Amino acid sequence: MPAGRRHFLHCALLLGCASRLQAQQVGGRLHGVRFAVDTLETPLAWRGELSRLSGIVEYARSRGRFSVTAVRGGPPVALNGVILGAPLARPGDYYLFDSTGFVLVQPASRTFSSFVFTRAEYNQSGGFLPGQFLMKNTPWHTDTLSLGEARRLRQHAPASIHWHLDSLDARGPKEIYARGWIELRDAPASEAGVTRWFGVASALASRPGGIRALPRDRLQLTAVALLRRSSDRDDYLRYLGMLTPLGLMEADIDPGRLVLPAGYMGKRWPGFERDAGLEEPSLAVASHWRSLGEAGPTQ
Repeated sequence: MPAGRRHFLHCALLLGCASRLQAQQVGGRLHGVRFAVDTLETPLAWRGELSRLSGIVEYARSRGRFSVTAVRGGPPVALNGVILGAPLARPGDYYLFDSTGFVLVQPASRTFSSFVFTRAEYNQSGGFLPGQFLMKNTPWHTDTLSLGEARRLRQHAPASIHWHLDSLDARGPKEIYARGWIELRDAPASEAGVTRWFGVASALASRPGGIRALPRDRLQLTAVALLRRSSDRDDYLRYLGMLTPLGLMEADIDPGRLVLPAGYMGKRWPGFERDAGLEEPSLAVASHWRSLGEAGPTQ
């Protein structure tokens, strides 16, 4: 059985149904949501360069975690000059995220790297947020790069993610349950692939009445990422993706999984250690992620 298929079945066994959602602590745990992301397998027709990660997403009390379980390989490519390579994370790494941004945590080296949001908001109505627009793709030309070329042309720039959560029937999207917008101050374009799940997790966890009424076998994340080259911040590539959260459930989550462990040191992003334009995370950044705050994305 292919490794990706084994991972899909493993996620299906791990995840199931639970009871009524409450934003409260239960027996030392926090009640929230959990679901799997398996872009290695589903849906095959929408596999793309931003769909290289699989893992488990957990969210409770304004803090989330994306635990990376597998990364799909493949050469880096340039889409209209925007380089999309492998994600910065590796299996065993994880992301912590909230309304301020996220950190990539690498337990093997006991290090973390920081990313900042300049906008993170959503609604539960599905209506457009101020300034938001209809989603569409940009036609693109693809150039396959060698690893050496990708390293020489190393890029990072602002990125935007516009998304909505909908349900499908035979004719397409049937109902929109939430809509959001995330602005990432600066990052390699590959990190938009994981960032697009962060607002969705928050919206699901804060849904009035919980997730019981949602058609969990037909939910879909539709997201467009606006990706820029380092040298041109006015021109961007619109990259559309349609993905499925798997095994969505309510869950009691250990709060220790949602904070940065003590003793981990901040560093520049993996692969960008020599980029003098990037600052290492400050003591204030580390302090923020070592405790659970109350701030969440604006609704």
